[in-house]
Amino acid sequence: MARPRAERPRDTFATFRLTANERAEMEEQARRSGFPSLSEYVRFLYQENKRKDSETKSLPKYPEAKPKVAFQTPHGQALQGDALSYLFGVAQPKSIDLIMTSPPFGLVRKKSYGNEDAHRYCEWFRPFAVGLGAF
Repeated sequence: MARPRAERPRDTFATFRLTANERAEMEEQARRSGFPSLSEYVRFLYQENKRKDSETKSLPKYPEAKPKVAFQTPHGQALQGDALSYLFGVAQPKSIDLIMTSPPFGLVRKKSYGNEDAHRYCEWFRPFAVGLGAF
């Protein structure tokens, strides 16, 4: 039986080496994710990565604002300032070893410092999460 004609024919191919175990794991993941072949799964991963890249590029720009050093030891420093401005305008990739949020979830009661309501927390925190993803 002849192979059915593809909607978008592929005119080139790529070769990469995998161990037998890597290939088996990737094929199993492709199957569990509903893809008919490893090739379709790899194409999906590539497209998903491109989509994430374009989302990151479309984020609003934040003004560069250097934070002040709040605490310093021979092992590093704690910075205080506008986190979004720092993440998107000052920080270098792979330059952060620890990120601490307080609290790391939306609070139900309003605090005197002006916390975000619990139902809006994820939307508010999303730019931080994208910026932190580079580190």
